Amino acid sequence: MFFVFIWVVSLVLAVPLLIASDLNTIYEDPSCGISLRICHEQNDIWQTMMISKQTYTLSVLVTQYAFPLFSLVFAYSRIAHRMKLRFANRSIPLPNSLEQNQRRRSVVERQRRTHLLLMCVVAVFAIAWLPLNVFHIVNTFEWVSLFSVSTFAVCHVAAMCSACLNPLIYAFFNHNFRTEFIALFEKLGFRKLRGVVFRWDQQRSHKINMEREAMSKCNNNGATQTLLTTPIEHNLGDSIILNPDTDEQL
Repeated sequence: MFFVFIWVVSLVLAVPLLIASDLNTIYEDPSCGISLRICHEQNDIWQTMMISKQTYTLSVLVTQYAFPLFSLVFAYSRIAHRMKLRFANRSIPLPNSLEQNQRRRSVVERQRRTHLLLMCVVAVFAIAWLPLNVFHIVNTFEWVSLFSVSTFAVCHVAAMCSACLNPLIYAFFNHNFRTEFIALFEKLGFRKLRGVVFRWDQQRSHKINMEREAMSKCNNNGATQTLLTTPIEHNLGDSIILNPDTDEQL
């Protein structure tokens, strides 16, 4: 039902623009018989409508850019806050301090990566849709005298790229995707480029491996100490002799 409501609102918002648009000739060469026309808003049609062009542009700016951007910021802020609370509630001390620090750093790293992912999604939406909305504002209030088709095309393509970039952002922050992407670079022979682009991943992997080796050595030392003390305890136990008269140790 919610999606139906969204589609109905979208169609209603698009109706005034559909009515006010008409074919406009932007290039014509009678000698060659070439004519280029585009569907463009007509100011004389806007003047006959109940809603003005300025009001319509501002309403589209609010519903198409400001409200979605505010919703993204609010929703992702709540998600980040909930994740922070979950991390605080799950911070249970572990018996091994090294293991505790490693697990804590792992959780903090995952939380930081998730926050960075959410910020990137919001930033991509804000940056991608901003030029198109600025273009509509400038054109509607006639701050420029000429409508630039090429500028509109670039702004429109940038806005549409927002939906295409979101899957790439989610995939890039996935460890498995980055691993396969690095393997693809190696197969293509770009080993130096791989080192430059993914240097942070290499440093992080090296740091994690060093921490694991240190924890493994610590655990092995603890196990060795346990094995060394066990025979001594057995020998002491074997050397204990009880006095049959008093049941005291001799």
